[in-house]
Amino acid sequence: MQARKQPLANQPFSRHKRNPHKKRRNSMKIKRIALMLLVVALLVPALAACGASGDSKTIKIGAMGPLTGDVAVYGIAATNGFKLAAEEVNKAGGILGKQIEMPILDEKGDVNEAVNAYNKLVDQEKVVAILGDITSKPTISVAQLAAKANIPLVTPTATALDVTKQGTNVFRACYIDPFQGEIMAQFAKENLSATKAAVIYNSGDDYSSGLKDSFAAKAAELGLEVVATESYAKGDTDFKAQLTKIAASGAEALFVPDYYNTVALIANQAKATGLTIPLIGV
Repeated sequence: MQARKQPLANQPFSRHKRNPHKKRRNSMKIKRIALMLLVVALLVPALAACGASGDSKTIKIGAMGPLTGDVAVYGIAATNGFKLAAEEVNKAGGILGKQIEMPILDEKGDVNEAVNAYNKLVDQEKVVAILGDITSKPTISVAQLAAKANIPLVTPTATALDVTKQGTNVFRACYIDPFQGEIMAQFAKENLSATKAAVIYNSGDDYSSGLKDSFAAKAAELGLEVVATESYAKGDTDFKAQLTKIAASGAEALFVPDYYNTVALIANQAKATGLTIPLIGV
């Protein structure tokens, strides 16, 4: 049996001849380009049925994402991928012989703004399909509208189960919450040899709550005891009370299913609280 490799985070950097961060960034760029090309390809049959909008030489595909706000880093990366894919497709002759025109709107990471962006894309821009949204809660809101209007919608990154339950014209090009939560529970059990784990999650976020549930279910299956489950509300910045309870629980690993900005706060406060167990997330 081949020996299990140490997780990258636990290996001395000097062992690697190449910068792993640069290699990872290049890999992500390649995957993002391939993903966006796949997304556009998925829309071809629907676009053929809908027909072109506006100029007969173009097909208008709308895009939306958080270009400002707390999760802007995700929206900017995704919409850059949308634009790159559209450029590549246009250079190759377009779709059905027509060039892609892509209006992109900022929904600021907010559900109401996402609905407004959707309405503008459909009513004013007259798009025939939409790429987005990026995070789960706004995506579910616009997916409900797209389903009623029978407008094809593809999200590259919204992982909540309910996203694609809104209609047969709603698609995703990524994995789902249960997969991520299950893998993290498996990692804690098999790679970290943990017998007890804790979870701290955002109770007001579909993404965070979904991951918490799937982690707990898989942990029970694996015999990994979840000894503490602590929650917080969106916008909270003080997690010391929850972390103090987790420190006293006997947990050997802490699952933190949330976005990078909140996780950074939790990680810093965990250290200040004296919590030394591994933190894992997605």
